[in-house]
Amino acid sequence: MPASLNPVQIRRLLARTLTVALGGGPAPAQLVDRWAHADATDDAWFAALTWDGVGASIGWALDALDLREVAPPDVESLATAAFEEARAQSVHLTADLARLGAALEEARIPAIALKGSALLAANVAPALGVRWMNDIDVLVPEGRVDDATWALESLGYARSAAERPDAAPVFRLYHDTFSSPEGRPVEVHWRLGPTRWGPAAQAESWFD
Repeated sequence: MPASLNPVQIRRLLARTLTVALGGGPAPAQLVDRWAHADATDDAWFAALTWDGVGASIGWALDALDLREVAPPDVESLATAAFEEARAQSVHLTADLARLGAALEEARIPAIALKGSALLAANVAPALGVRWMNDIDVLVPEGRVDDATWALESLGYARSAAERPDAAPVFRLYHDTFSSPEGRPVEVHWRLGPTRWGPAAQAESWFD
């Protein structure tokens, strides 16, 4: 009976699986055999798939490589559920991003999708749900933040957090957070990071 995988070995297996899936597959015999004999404690699998935040990606990869029937049943079930949840969330966020983009375009406000939102906008991910997304991130020129706020509020979004006027400059926000009527968040950025980042936080040149 093969020895139980330790946390490092589990992460290597997950990383190899993602690499092969993103490369278009198919799964080599060695990888199939590795999954067929993969044994670890439930806590170890749970930690790798949930605490590391790769459950959705692994769920997609197992399906893409036809490894769902080979992987341990509990692992397959957990990863598949994570992927289905992430895919449903991505469908909602894709629709939100389209509505928001249309509103900003109508108001003639330049906007750039950031982070996971950029993957949705460019349609470069192999499938919706491969990357778990919790919110939408868009970048607008700092001088158009108030206009962007108006556009979001016209769609029913409400500001979730406001900057404290007495906050020290180093702690001042670089984005505002809004919530859709359904409770899904949107972050409207006017800089790429906090003031302490210095010039790296500036984004005005992105709109030149």
